[in-house]
Amino acid sequence: MAFLVGLTGGLASGKSTVAKRFAQAGFAVADADALVAQMYAPHEEGARLVAQLFGAEALTPEGAVDRAKVGAIVFHDPEARARLEAAIHPLVRERFQ
Repeated sequence: MAFLVGLTGGLASGKSTVAKRFAQAGFAVADADALVAQMYAPHEEGARLVAQLFGAEALTPEGAVDRAKVGAIVFHDPEARARLEAAIHPLVRERFQ
């Protein structure tokens, strides 16, 4: 029998600690934040999608997602956040599998 467990919670709620304990116990652990960081690297699919959504100014000169700029956009505009999530979440799910 296999289980898929998702860890959620706010900042400093212990998600990383619990994930480390799972890994130490021999469970496979996938980190969505790490997957997104990989996708936001220069010229990766996530970076291309962000540029399509918010323009080239949402990227660093190297071509990575400028997380501060994108954060400034999506944390003040719920529609922009929804568009970003609709584009990125399916990629994260695909990489989990």
